[in-house]
Amino acid sequence: MPAAGPQPHRRLVDGLVAADPEVESQLLAASHSHVLAVSSAADARAADHARRAARRRWETLRNVHDPRRRRHVHIALGFAGCVLAAAALTVLNRLELRAILAGSLAAAVVLAAAGVWLGGAWCVALARRDDRRRTVMVLAAAAVLLDALLATLYALGAADSWLADLPGMVVALLISGVAVVASALMEFTEPAFVASARWQWRRAEATYRQAATVAGADAESAAAAMTAWLTLMRARLSAEIGGDDCLMRECLVYAASIVTA
Repeated sequence: MPAAGPQPHRRLVDGLVAADPEVESQLLAASHSHVLAVSSAADARAADHARRAARRRWETLRNVHDPRRRRHVHIALGFAGCVLAAAALTVLNRLELRAILAGSLAAAVVLAAAGVWLGGAWCVALARRDDRRRTVMVLAAAAVLLDALLATLYALGAADSWLADLPGMVVALLISGVAVVASALMEFTEPAFVASARWQWRRAEATYRQAATVAGADAESAAAAMTAWLTLMRARLSAEIGGDDCLMRECLVYAASIVTA
């Protein structure tokens, strides 16, 4: 038996595409818009999955390392505060020890003293996070003794008068105050990896919004191109098939399928 020919709707549409350059051009434009829409929609779905995963990671880390939501100080502010505290401790220790230290050894001792205060503040912050009150009390007592030692060293280089000893005691109290502030900052500053996870989530959110915007624009362009393609096909086919609505419907369905194939 001879092979059956193409169906009428296929023959009509394919014939128009082959014979009319404008129809072929409109088909290529509609197909291109459809491909872009499909690609951008896939990118938006991938970006959505990425932002959801990033948010889950951030929330998981925050729930594990800050279950009570106490560490609410941004890491940038906490780091800047600790740098200022380190500078203040260095200056105050230099004022406290300048009466008995001189030469190249003074800078090393002052930096070591500032490091001791910062280390103590860090230990107190960790002890408070873990609710180790005995450790906090021991460190507080050590801070009082160190304050007394610094005030005594200042007094050794001052005049023999209680008024001359007063600045040393004031500076010692200021050192303790700066250490307490630094310890509070360390205690309430969010961990670096939690901040990094939040930043990655925010970045993934921005990427998703951008991808969703592009996908929406491409979808609108594809719909407009499909409408223009079907309108052109209806205009070209109406002259050939007359009032056969069934054949027109089959032709339009086939015309749409070759765009999305």
